[in-house]
Amino acid sequence: MRVSVLVAKNSHGLYAAMPITWDASTADVAVSSSRRDCLNELESFLRHTARQNSLEYPELHEARLQNIDVRVQPSHYDEHGMLQLHPDTIELNIPCVLARSDDGTGLLFAPLLGLSLRVDDAKRLPKIAREHVRDEVAKAPVSELRQWLTIRDVELRQITVPVPRKKKQGHAGSALLENPDVLSQIAQPLSDKEFRRRLGASWQREQERNDLQHRLLTEESNILLLGDHGSGRTTLLTNAVRAIERESGGGQGGRGKRRVSRFWLTGAARLVAGMQYLGEWQQQCELVVRKLAAIDGVLCVESLIELVQQGGASPADSIAAFLLPFLEQGQLRMVAEATDREWDACRRLLPSLADAFEVLRVHNMSAAESRSALKQSVEIRCRNHKIEVEEETVEMACELFRRFLPYRALPGAAVPLLNQLFEQAESTGDRRFGPDDVIRQFVKETGVPETFLRDEITVDVNDLVRELEQSVLGQTEACVLVADILATFKSGMNDPGRPLGTLLWTGPTGVGKTELAKATARLLFGPDAPRTSLVRLDMSEYGGWWGAERLLMHEDGSPSPLIRQVRRRPFSVVLLDEIEKASPEVFDVLLSLLDEGRLTDRFGRTTNFCSSLIIMTSNLGTSLRSSVGFDRSPVSSGTKDVQTFFRPEFFNRIDAHVEFQPLSKETCLEIVRKEIRDLSRREGLKVRNLALDPSDRLAAFLAEVGIDVRFGARPLQRVLESRVVSVISRFLIEHRQLENTTLRLDVDDRQTVVVSLSQ
Repeated sequence: MRVSVLVAKNSHGLYAAMPITWDASTADVAVSSSRRDCLNELESFLRHTARQNSLEYPELHEARLQNIDVRVQPSHYDEHGMLQLHPDTIELNIPCVLARSDDGTGLLFAPLLGLSLRVDDAKRLPKIAREHVRDEVAKAPVSELRQWLTIRDVELRQITVPVPRKKKQGHAGSALLENPDVLSQIAQPLSDKEFRRRLGASWQREQERNDLQHRLLTEESNILLLGDHGSGRTTLLTNAVRAIERESGGGQGGRGKRRVSRFWLTGAARLVAGMQYLGEWQQQCELVVRKLAAIDGVLCVESLIELVQQGGASPADSIAAFLLPFLEQGQLRMVAEATDREWDACRRLLPSLADAFEVLRVHNMSAAESRSALKQSVEIRCRNHKIEVEEETVEMACELFRRFLPYRALPGAAVPLLNQLFEQAESTGDRRFGPDDVIRQFVKETGVPETFLRDEITVDVNDLVRELEQSVLGQTEACVLVADILATFKSGMNDPGRPLGTLLWTGPTGVGKTELAKATARLLFGPDAPRTSLVRLDMSEYGGWWGAERLLMHEDGSPSPLIRQVRRRPFSVVLLDEIEKASPEVFDVLLSLLDEGRLTDRFGRTTNFCSSLIIMTSNLGTSLRSSVGFDRSPVSSGTKDVQTFFRPEFFNRIDAHVEFQPLSKETCLEIVRKEIRDLSRREGLKVRNLALDPSDRLAAFLAEVGIDVRFGARPLQRVLESRVVSVISRFLIEHRQLENTTLRLDVDDRQTVVVSLSQ
């Protein structure tokens, strides 16, 4: 049956999934740090419920998600029992599901409110829904209102849950072999054809595959496949299993029945999915051990460190610790995967776990081996799917990853990109692709514009400087520095073992440090970059003793926002605002980031920043200097303050330190004129083709009242909105038919902005 599910994300990055039930107040909720894991947990729970013959959820027709806007004035009772109303109202968006039942009646479900409602007249459902939702919200306590304010992206999903038929009683052992339910719920058989088709063959690894195959057949030990992500560990294991099954007769059981696969692939999240109560996941893991023992099975784990990380509050209470006695006593056999750093973390966090495994290292392929393996894989897929791939396609894919993502192991890193192109060719009917398609797909996945990818496209450094100076005025030295870094990246002369650049910008507030970081992101990744490719952290939030840990992960062990964003988009501008306010432990963590371009948490999970530009800002050395004026303190004084604050080993890892200069009078006037030009791009002026012409008197006035000695140019936006935009708005309302002309902006003797038609 199909179960409707509401998935929501809160401001902390956690996902919650809840099925739509008749009794919304008792709905089960799955919570995880990723949408996929959250849905997997809920699906496992629903499957478990279905096996118990207790799956009762409404069949919804024409279900749709509707956010109902509610304005509420919170209240509470004081110590005297008097009802106190808060002075401000709160605007809430309550996600609701509106649907139709089998008999045509309207249905309303509001899981956050614990509200479900049936309406005979389905046409009146939207109106009745708003009324009931408002009534329920009005009765909610302030604590719940606060929780609802944190809810972000909400979507309606459907999960298909197979409802098992009742089976005849039979021999317990044969039933186990024919349908090992728990295994199919928490793992995937490596004999699955579709899974094998996605991975392909393990080209160039015949010796390693034979070694693994021999160990799986003749030894009873647990095996650890040690290698980098993308080195082909899972593909190697899958092909070794394929060879074993081929030698044993293709996996056919007696009397023509298909034999259950001995090798089952899973992960920590799937092992504990749907387990909400104390002791549940332990019982499920013990059942998995018994099921595997009955079929002489092998549990294959995608990430060993996740077994150490999940399950309890510490590694001693983890899934790995629970399974360790079964591994040591030979009751469970396991093949696991890990990187070198993850393996070091496993040995440090759970030392006895290392003694339970024999290590088989999966070496990274050479460049020639990677190209050969990819070519063989592509040729096989071309023959099977009747798709033509142009020459140099594989070479282009390898070159892009080698040059721009050198820390990702080939051929594994390039396989998803090529698979995506194959799927696009099949879906569009254009059964051919080539190097240009590889570049376009690489641009789509990384965000790097083709200008920096194609050698035939030239870039003028002076043009880069001018483009940066259009956004940030009066800071030529910093603009030239950024342009030089981008030119180094374009020419391929950047050090592949370090970030694109590590910069420290100091100077008074409001002189353009943050704005230049945004302009750099726009220049690198396009106009939407400040939203998608600029990772900005306020380092004052990392000033406590827990700052270093928080920089890397949440309390539950999931990656921090910094880690998540850089893993999703490795090409990013990372802005660490007010770096001096971070704790000393944070500086220790950042040493490896500035030097090697890597951050590693206590679980050995490494995030690479070698495709990122690291920018740190600080007000060090500027306490006695103003943001505006002609004050020019000696350059050495600011540098001396910075060197005094930072330890030598930290400061020496910074590529360049630039002092942003206070804004001169001429620069202030240019900033005012630039901001007024930007106003001309607003919709109200753009659709009427209206231009703005500010007078010199107005520019001088706005520079005086909008650019502050302490705060630089930051107050200018507020002044423009209150004194200029509001006046223009009134003028446009009074002259509705006005278009295709220029508006003259001036200021009168009463310091009031006036608008007139330009002569």
